[in-house]
Amino acid sequence: EKVGSGGEAVIYKCYCITGTKNNQSLMIKLYRPKNATNANSKAKAICRDAFMLLYNICQDPDVSKIVPEPIGFFENHHGSICEVHEFIGGGSLLDNINSNKHGWYDSNWNMKDRIAKSIFSQLLFIKKTLKKHDITHRDLSPENFLVQHVQGQLPILYVIDFGHAKGMVDELHGIFGKNFYRSE
Repeated sequence: EKVGSGGEAVIYKCYCITGTKNNQSLMIKLYRPKNATNANSKAKAICRDAFMLLYNICQDPDVSKIVPEPIGFFENHHGSICEVHEFIGGGSLLDNINSNKHGWYDSNWNMKDRIAKSIFSQLLFIKKTLKKHDITHRDLSPENFLVQHVQGQLPILYVIDFGHAKGMVDELHGIFGKNFYRSE
């Protein structure tokens, strides 16, 4: 089942049918073929490097609180790169901000203080955790956060899409991100 898409990939919900993740909901990020063909090995390397960056830092318990668990990385029979992650089913932060289906707003469409404080403190924690691992994301925008909803609790944010991420020890060149959320 398709659950999202972006400029370079489509995300599908699936279920694991074997192993330790049996019956667990997962998400597969399928990079569009034009960005991951055999002729474009640089795009494949970028996808692989982004996945490995995440995979390597997920041993830190703080990181496991802010990113969906990376499960696997492979190339399918069409030559497209696929990433497999833990499924977070609450939609993007942008979708949640634009709707009120979880009661984030009062009757005047002002975000409730406890929701705003929770989101803001989680954003700071995410930035702090990435900095602790010398990672700059370079595309932090509401579309790149997933929200997990647990009945009776505040929303939990997870950061996704590390395609432009770099170690802070790497040279950082170029302009990245979406309009209004650009990183230079």
